[in-house]
Amino acid sequence: MEEHVGLGDLVKDPITGITGILVSRTEFLFNCVRVCVTAQTLDKDGKEQTYHFDIAQLELVEAKKINPNVVHNLPRPPGGPERISSPVASGSPR
Repeated sequence: MEEHVGLGDLVKDPITGITGILVSRTEFLFNCVRVCVTAQTLDKDGKEQTYHFDIAQLELVEAKKINPNVVHNLPRPPGGPERISSPVASGSPR
């Protein structure tokens, strides 16, 4: 099945009216695809709001609003826990 929205797209859920950037995707065993959308506004405490939707219910507002293939000016490399010295990280047996 061809996807109509992808990572980095600005999307809208027509049911709730929530608009935001599609930031992650999870595909389940029987072809159910759920995505996480980060809203464009912060909550009343100034925190980021994220929501999960079935991919089929979202509408594309703007393709590639954020290009996921470009590393932006981040204070540290993106992803994963902080690099620490641990037996698992170093490949040593437990």
